[in-house]
Amino acid sequence: MKRRLHIFLVLAFIFVHCKKESPFVSKDVIDKIEAKKNPTIGNVAFILENDVYYLKTFNGIPKQLTFSSTTEKKEIRVTHKGDKLAYLNSSGTPVIIDTLGNTLNTLFQFTNVQSMDWSQDDQTLYMLIDGKINFFGPAMNIPSITYSGVPSNMSPDLHLISISSNNDLAYSYTSFDPEIGYVYKVVFKKNDNTNKEQELAKVRGDKVKYLTFVNTTNELMVGYDYYDHNRELSKVEVYPYLGIYPSVFESSEEYVDPIYRSDLQYMVSAYRGASSESFILSAIRFFQNNEGNYYMNKYSVTNSNKIYVNWK
Repeated sequence: MKRRLHIFLVLAFIFVHCKKESPFVSKDVIDKIEAKKNPTIGNVAFILENDVYYLKTFNGIPKQLTFSSTTEKKEIRVTHKGDKLAYLNSSGTPVIIDTLGNTLNTLFQFTNVQSMDWSQDDQTLYMLIDGKINFFGPAMNIPSITYSGVPSNMSPDLHLISISSNNDLAYSYTSFDPEIGYVYKVVFKKNDNTNKEQELAKVRGDKVKYLTFVNTTNELMVGYDYYDHNRELSKVEVYPYLGIYPSVFESSEEYVDPIYRSDLQYMVSAYRGASSESFILSAIRFFQNNEGNYYMNKYSVTNSNKIYVNWK
């Protein structure tokens, strides 16, 4: 009996330690691999011909939220949760709606808003008005705006701001430099109580037309173009968080409101091809050997100023 028990234990030991791993992988593991390989692009809002649309997923059908194309709308911003959107009306006043199209609030106390966005917790809509930052919701603790090197007798023109998820501040302004003339500057300030400026760009000729921190990665996007009459960008720079050397996107295609996330390697934007009369709303994947490269919807527009895009 003891001999048989001994043989059984030896065989059991051999079976356990010599057992090969299963060649099969669970569906959950496969789904995670596929999701990383082909991430879902969602929470995209856009304005087309003065009406607001929302895409829960990019390859879905856009949901039209407003039906008043005769009323001017611009500068769309969707919350990080994807439950609310804010746009500017013809007076530059923010209008807040939900994803069913219901108007939640019209901020009549604010007009002539130059730029705006939501705080990371979606509790505050911050706005740039006449060179000053205003808040609808709890005030945000951010660095102050300063203008190092600008002569006291010259007034800089602050025209773009963006606040990161860490409450860092980036802003762009124009001024006159005695050595090189009229310039555009882009400044970054870390929220560390030092109030120290970090000048990221100082350019003449090309105009800084676009400035935004990217959700999740906190990269800073800066867009340039020479002309004043449209919003299309001929060059886009992406600064890694706390970095001073950007990646550059520059081509014959002209981007509108691009957001690039390096963690997903996708850029969502509208763009006009070199010979196209239409804008293409696109999610383009870079640096992935063309895998999952394009999701596209093509929209004809009568005016290049009539398309605005936002992705969170």
